[in-house]
Amino acid sequence: MGGATFAHRRAQLNTAYASGGGVHTAAVTGASLGATPGPFLSLGLGFTNNDDLRADATVVDGTAGLGFPVLSTPETELCPFASFATLNGEYQTGEGVSAFSYGAGVGLGTRLSPRSGFELVPFVSGGYFLSSSTTHLGQNEGTAEDNYFNASFGVGFVFQDVFTIRPSASYAMAHGQKLTTYGLSISYSFGTVIARPRAAVGEGSTASVWVNPREMLYYCSGSRWYGGTTEGSFMSEREALAAGYNPERGKRC
Repeated sequence: MGGATFAHRRAQLNTAYASGGGVHTAAVTGASLGATPGPFLSLGLGFTNNDDLRADATVVDGTAGLGFPVLSTPETELCPFASFATLNGEYQTGEGVSAFSYGAGVGLGTRLSPRSGFELVPFVSGGYFLSSSTTHLGQNEGTAEDNYFNASFGVGFVFQDVFTIRPSASYAMAHGQKLTTYGLSISYSFGTVIARPRAAVGEGSTASVWVNPREMLYYCSGSRWYGGTTEGSFMSEREALAAGYNPERGKRC
């Protein structure tokens, strides 16, 4: 959400920094894999610190989801997701703390193309999360549980479908209180998408289809994307298959 599409590169390296909402610093570096449209997975490792912690605490997080196209002009995807995060550190009082949170939500992102080689990708997301923390000092141990809502919005500045700079703001709401956190992430996309084998010469019908070169898909008459994507052209299904395009959802005309 808010980053470069997985249509041209299969993987991304990410680094993110956040501050605010009681958090002095939070930095996470990780990697993502995905497809457009389709599933995606991100994993990260980093640290965080605030007034309650004696030193930096270790953070591990992950997100998995699925992207669904909902609009063709401008290109817009809906992304339901599930995520988790763990924290291990030590309080100023000397108590060790282990925390785990998990939840699910949905995001919405739109690709805007002011000019070739540069895109704006505004996004918004929201989710509901559960958290559990365990403190321990010697033989003493205590557990606390909580839940909260989180909403985020921001915009990605994407260069050549490779580099993304993405400022954002997040709001966590629990028990009538709201914490605001501001973040900045940078990602680099790499790994070419594996090309599918081309159809045999003469394979496919002579029906007119609409091809989308950005996603390397074609759409039959009656599809909501037929003639409706930002980039594309008409040709016969036979020509589309010979050129390496694949039918929408794997179904030929």
